[in-house]
Amino acid sequence: MFMEPVVDRPLMEHRNGKFYIVIVQCAALSTIILTVPSSVLFSQLVCRQLSSDMNKIANAIYSFLKQAPIDIPFTIKDLNHMVFLAYYDKQHIGKDIKQITMHRDQRWTSGGKFMRTQNSQEQDTATCVLTLGGTRDLSFQCFMDNFTGDKRGSISIDKYLSSHTFSLTHGSLFILHPSDEETFLRNYFDHQHGTYFKHGNVFFGKDGITIGLAFRTTFRSAVVNAQTGQFVLSKNDAAPLKEFQKTVEDYIADSLRKSTDDEKRKELWAQMKNTYFS
Repeated sequence: MFMEPVVDRPLMEHRNGKFYIVIVQCAALSTIILTVPSSVLFSQLVCRQLSSDMNKIANAIYSFLKQAPIDIPFTIKDLNHMVFLAYYDKQHIGKDIKQITMHRDQRWTSGGKFMRTQNSQEQDTATCVLTLGGTRDLSFQCFMDNFTGDKRGSISIDKYLSSHTFSLTHGSLFILHPSDEETFLRNYFDHQHGTYFKHGNVFFGKDGITIGLAFRTTFRSAVVNAQTGQFVLSKNDAAPLKEFQKTVEDYIADSLRKSTDDEKRKELWAQMKNTYFS
């Protein structure tokens, strides 16, 4: 579902003292850390309160959802969280590369039960992504679970309507309907097993920068440092990060590489503003 952008919940509940609480997209930290790419560390992520402009966008999307003609209704609540996603040539190789693999935002059991302890987004709520800058393609593919012993995997289904690709253009709003990710019996695809859709396979890099502002309704919170905005991790939360920590520390310590990357991002951002906002 798309809409033209129209531009009116705070992300954070402030506490006095050193820390404040921020609503986070991720599941319990000890769970989600194991699933993020090796190039992403919670110790390096920064949380900020939504600006007044972001609040306006969140409110506009909320109002749109309330009024939109939706064939299969879903729960609409305040959008209290936003993730800033930037896709560009991070490896300086001058070509498109896969930046997101196929995945589901929410976790379900093979029997179709919502795994609340391993999710943070409210059940039956939509993910709303506003695109800025270059056009990127987002692929959808139908899957079903496949077990090898006790190991749960998935296999794709190759039928008419089992896949689709959306082109996310500048100013478009993409709405991920929660039922797309839900595991249930879709008789057209399989009469005996539950199926679901994954999304991803985003290739981008050679054509500037494309940005996604992903708004969600979440119910979990985490403690972050009030001065830095970084997550405050317990020893148990931080343990899975050790194998990745040196890679990130080496990158941060390489001031020339980091400054070069920073300048490249600034250049891409300026080009995008001149192209799409002038």
